[in-house]
Amino acid sequence: MAVDRCNVQINRIQKELKAHGTSSFPVGFYYDYLPVDAVPWHWHEQLELAYVKKGRLCIGVNSDKFTVKEGESYFINKEQLHSCWCEEGDSCTIYSAVFKADLLGAVDSVFYQRYLLPLMENSELPCFVFNDQEKWQREVIELNKKFWTSAENEDFGFEFQIRENLSKIVLIMIRHMSKQPKELSEKAMRTERRMKSMLTYIGEHYGNEIKIEDIAESAAISESECVRCFRDSVGISPIKYVKQFRIQNAADLLVHTDRPINDIAEQCGFQDMSYFTRSFREAKGITPTEFRKSET
Repeated sequence: MAVDRCNVQINRIQKELKAHGTSSFPVGFYYDYLPVDAVPWHWHEQLELAYVKKGRLCIGVNSDKFTVKEGESYFINKEQLHSCWCEEGDSCTIYSAVFKADLLGAVDSVFYQRYLLPLMENSELPCFVFNDQEKWQREVIELNKKFWTSAENEDFGFEFQIRENLSKIVLIMIRHMSKQPKELSEKAMRTERRMKSMLTYIGEHYGNEIKIEDIAESAAISESECVRCFRDSVGISPIKYVKQFRIQNAADLLVHTDRPINDIAEQCGFQDMSYFTRSFREAKGITPTEFRKSET
């Protein structure tokens, strides 16, 4: 089982397209080097558990933002709209595992019904960051590192070790997180609904000209409210998000197709090749041509 580059690919409603693992062992292991690997806003039906091996990471989940420091871990619940990035000028390395809950127990088992289902249906737990301030959180971090070692080494029986450590982590989470409720405010829920509408609009129209007024109209809000939602949720302006989204889609096409670069640029909303090349270099550190050669 290989540890793969993350390379998130999404459809028009921001759902991730990648199948994580296999039907017989439904877990995928990935690494990201930010900012070289952009992580667009997306969601998936699986659970995610990750740790920051190097640097300092910012995570956006729905309308909330979290900071994860080097050596810390984080959990993202199923079907949560999320993204991650580094502060400007910084870089970081993330190791993440994305897995189906039935890896730990069949849907009709006591493991799934009594423990996993309540965890996944907990609306107060979209995300959690584990630090070293409490003993139980330190234990989760160490178990996280252990199953990553198993995934990388692939020694005989590593699948048992991965499932065992994931099961221990989930049990620890259930035991402690029921004591840490988090009420979502009406404002936060409203922002979340608006962001989903606006991100869906961008995903459907990024190849065309997009103005702030178009994005705002898709959620039936003012331009100033649109800017506020993006600043609060993503940390950047709507137009900057559109540019990043276009660059990431162009990067995916450069790697997975042999289409001419100017065609890819046009499909992703860049009508001027020099502007596309300059923007791509700013985001990835290399030109589109160099990126294609380095990834194939």
